[in-house]
Amino acid sequence: PNDGQSVFDLTVNDVTVLEGEPASENTVTYHLSQQDADAGTPFISPANAFLGTNNQIIYVRVQNNNDPLDFGITSFSLIVNPVPEVGEQNDVVVCDEYILPALTVGNYFTGQNGTGTQLAAGTVIGSTQIIYVFAQSGTVPNCTDEDSFWVEVNITPVVDAPEAVVACN
Repeated sequence: PNDGQSVFDLTVNDVTVLEGEPASENTVTYHLSQQDADAGTPFISPANAFLGTNNQIIYVRVQNNNDPLDFGITSFSLIVNPVPEVGEQNDVVVCDEYILPALTVGNYFTGQNGTGTQLAAGTVIGSTQIIYVFAQSGTVPNCTDEDSFWVEVNITPVVDAPEAVVACN
């Protein structure tokens, strides 16, 4: 994760680059350079599972199937949004209460995927429950990460104070 690479389906752009032209009359190919697009080869295959990098430029060639000299070329950039990493959370077993520590990434929630009640750092947890840590990039698409941990709260028993015992020898 977060290596600046992702698998892209380049064919989602077919409709856009055809601009209303029938797909049956044209061939859309994707290329790594302007020169490859001009020549029409080599092209990216498979175009629906291309491992691309952030800010990589992809060249698109739309060619009329009836006339190999009738083609157009355009390009677009690939954007790889980093996934926020909340880190692994450890289960906790405590007596009486647990105070949520500050997080460097994400927020605490009582439900999965940022649902339920949001809990602030410093919140006192007084009952046994699952706590979720959820983070999102806020980009399009919205990249998310989540982990959860179990907080087991055991109540310290109250012991009665025994009365003094007096005895003879």
